[in-house]
Amino acid sequence: MLRFMLLLIVVVVTLQAAHGAELSKGQLLQVAGKPVAALAFSQDGRLLAGGSLDGAVSIWAIASNHLMRSSLVHSGKVAAVAFSPNGTLLASGGDASSLRIWTVGGQELRKLDGHTNGVSALAFSPDGQTFVSGATDRAVFLWNTRDWALTRRLLGHPSCVNALYVSANNQFLASGSDDFLRIWNLKDGTYSFETLREPVRAIFYYDLNVASPGDQKPKFESSDGRGIMGWQPMGVIGTHILGPWVSHIGISWKTSQAARVVAAENDLMATGGANGMVEIWDANGYGTVKLVAHTNAVESIALSRGGILLAAGSEDGTVKLWRARELMDQANSKADRKRKQKKYGE
Repeated sequence: MLRFMLLLIVVVVTLQAAHGAELSKGQLLQVAGKPVAALAFSQDGRLLAGGSLDGAVSIWAIASNHLMRSSLVHSGKVAAVAFSPNGTLLASGGDASSLRIWTVGGQELRKLDGHTNGVSALAFSPDGQTFVSGATDRAVFLWNTRDWALTRRLLGHPSCVNALYVSANNQFLASGSDDFLRIWNLKDGTYSFETLREPVRAIFYYDLNVASPGDQKPKFESSDGRGIMGWQPMGVIGTHILGPWVSHIGISWKTSQAARVVAAENDLMATGGANGMVEIWDANGYGTVKLVAHTNAVESIALSRGGILLAAGSEDGTVKLWRARELMDQANSKADRKRKQKKYGE
């Protein structure tokens, strides 16, 4: 049996190549402009895409810290962006049900029709064969990337679809709304179960590589109804936002205020709030990093693969980057020293 962990969080996106004191300040990608409402890294972490409130879609090159291109392509707010696994395509979705597929070079390949309201979440399967879109019309659509045909309509969410993620084995889709998290079987479009009856803002599967040979029956187990959930061949762990608290498998963190956006990647979680703060947590419950990231509310947040980089966009029109993993390692080391000092009275 192969199990997966599902982490749900809101994150602020920022990238940084500096060290020491400069590490916590972040690196500016966009100094001023229209607020960026959506952010996403390419899988290799080399590119960052952003969608703005004015309908523009932008792509930054991380290594050189420059804007590669920016085009006004949607008539209203761009609520979601996503790179294909090989990094050659970018999907963007916005108000008025607009959904478009682009080459990273800026050529529009397709305009996909089907949703009846604003597009709110996007994802590609790891093998690149399936593209998934969710919208405020409460529907989840599956598209074949060979010809961009609509293959399935998945219905069942009573509210806006906020987050989407496809498992590493390309077999399962997790979709989160303001009401619950639902796990779907991509092969036949049926849903396996629902859980986390709280607003779900971000999703991540973590492959545990746990084998349980000989046990072929589906099983479901829970801790207090909303903590650990398990189902063969996938286990799910949920982290969700409850006001100013972030909760994960019985561990809770107090945020500086109610989180506006959330992101998760591997064992890292991040939130962004109305006060411009970005906070990062280790899912194991150790150190915490608090960043005075922006002068205004955080509008968007993203983590690169492995949680190496963090990006955040704000109402003040800025986009910043940090080395999230490096910051978290520093915080964990500091927390370890404090625990040892307390234990041994040093």
